[in-house]
Amino acid sequence: EALAKSRIKSVLSYGGLAIDGLSTTAVEDTKQAFGKPYADVLGDVLGVVEAELSRTGLTGYSHSIADEPGEDGIDAIINVATAFKQTKRKVRTAAFTSIKESGDPRHKLAGIVDDIYLNLHSEEAIRKIITAGSRCSLYNQTGRYSRGVYLLTARDLQCGGHMQFGFHSVHADPWYDLDGREGDQVAVFTHPDGNLRVSIDFMRYRQAISDYRHLMLVNSLIIGGGGAARDDAHQWLNKIRDAMKVGASSPWTDGELDRIRLEAVSHIDNMVKMKAMP
Repeated sequence: EALAKSRIKSVLSYGGLAIDGLSTTAVEDTKQAFGKPYADVLGDVLGVVEAELSRTGLTGYSHSIADEPGEDGIDAIINVATAFKQTKRKVRTAAFTSIKESGDPRHKLAGIVDDIYLNLHSEEAIRKIITAGSRCSLYNQTGRYSRGVYLLTARDLQCGGHMQFGFHSVHADPWYDLDGREGDQVAVFTHPDGNLRVSIDFMRYRQAISDYRHLMLVNSLIIGGGGAARDDAHQWLNKIRDAMKVGASSPWTDGELDRIRLEAVSHIDNMVKMKAMP
């Protein structure tokens, strides 16, 4: 009921409720236990999932079938993704991985796994994913740049969005980053004075999103505008784009990112004023 009333229209199984009692990371022999081939059993399960999606108002469901697989596990993932397609159900498959080198066998996932989330990546990898018909997003990038203005470059290649796993997870001591498998990135910490302390990484993420939104607004106004202000903004944004290289570290310090945001605000103001002129 809560989902039906929310604005959430699609879900991803990673870190949430996934299929239990049936492997979705490798095709298994289901004939003895269920009397049917794997794809048929999977289709039955997904039919129940579809019915629940319909009841809650959700229109999309993506099932995670791989998390940073090794080279020797690629064929198993392909077999599972193929079985999902054989069910003819609406569910999509998702894999979290890194692809940089030209000969990396993970390139074979493109066009077979529906949604591919990239950590380490290259322009070649993104282009192959999109050309093959899969959707591409980034995940677990770090710092202000990679989760902010850099997403404009990824978006230009049709690799849209960014997912950060860690914001819901806390290990034994949330103030000590060496006591768990990954660093703690919770949004707030309690404090003896009764107030909450926002984590530094959360603040950086907020800055990153604000940076990106400013550049996206500049881009939108350029597309819909005209005149000298639009031309100036277009030249400026092209210089920003040219400075960013896919898969590379930031060409700017945080102080320079502050300057870029201020310049974006100036271009936004100039284009809005130009539109408002009679």
